[in-house]
Amino acid sequence: MEKPENNKYVLDVYSIIFLVSLTIWHTFSTAYGTITILGSANNLQVFITILFTIITLMFLMATFKIWKDQSNIPAFNWFLRSFWLLSLAYSLFTTYLGNLKILSSDTGNPSQIVLVIGVTAFVSLNPILISYFMNNKSIL
Repeated sequence: MEKPENNKYVLDVYSIIFLVSLTIWHTFSTAYGTITILGSANNLQVFITILFTIITLMFLMATFKIWKDQSNIPAFNWFLRSFWLLSLAYSLFTTYLGNLKILSSDTGNPSQIVLVIGVTAFVSLNPILISYFMNNKSIL
């Protein structure tokens, strides 16, 4: 592979690595939050966790397609956007619970709660950012 003449290629590679890393954290914390809600981890609950996590991630990574593209069937647009909103709410809630279990000591310390909310917002909005880049073909 040829070495690029400018630093744009290097920046794009680092951006992709950063975004993928955040997406992996988002996926893990969403799954961990879902398991936290379900209580135990038997085979059915693990399957439900994986299924919901993948569906949520797919809807969030398709954000700009869902909100930009218009289908000839208005009910289909409404259906997709409703499930996108549900996926966003599910993602924020389960990612918050997952991050709360991972990052805090369950003491209810206000600074820990603020940290968990910040990390949750940062990683939960990352798939939407990836959707933006995929839609605009800027780095992905």
